[in-house]
Amino acid sequence: MGYWVRGVVCLVVVGMFNSFAAGAPVVRFDQALYEIVDGQTFQVHVVLDADDAMAGNQILVNGLFSMAFRMTFDPSNASVSGSASVSLPAALNDDGLGGPPFINVGSGFVEVRAALDPAELQPYFGEGAGASQKMRLATITIQDLAPDDYTLGLEILKSIPT
Repeated sequence: MGYWVRGVVCLVVVGMFNSFAAGAPVVRFDQALYEIVDGQTFQVHVVLDADDAMAGNQILVNGLFSMAFRMTFDPSNASVSGSASVSLPAALNDDGLGGPPFINVGSGFVEVRAALDPAELQPYFGEGAGASQKMRLATITIQDLAPDDYTLGLEILKSIPT
């Protein structure tokens, strides 16, 4: 018996963004709903939409140099086995100082903070081209634990990890 996992976008944005049009930046899943089989391991793609007022995923005009987001879920419904379950685009697989990105996985959450390698001179403009171009921030592998529908949450982070 299959069921739906609903992807819900939770927006928290603080600070100034000079690369955006009229709308606000949001992180969202690549799909609004994921239809899976009970107990299945599945992947979600976290993407950045630079302007939530426009249809489709908009890319940043000046590109992306760093990012931070948090995905939340009820730990009785799903689990993420560790940082190896989080895959980042090669361009963002750094902490901005030449080290590994910050990936924290706990009961009910995944937190990711990453940046371009300091030797990289070009910002990240996403993957694909034209209408299919998306700013994928991460792919997260999730293990389903519950036979019911449940919600995944996302938010942009602007604070320094503690």
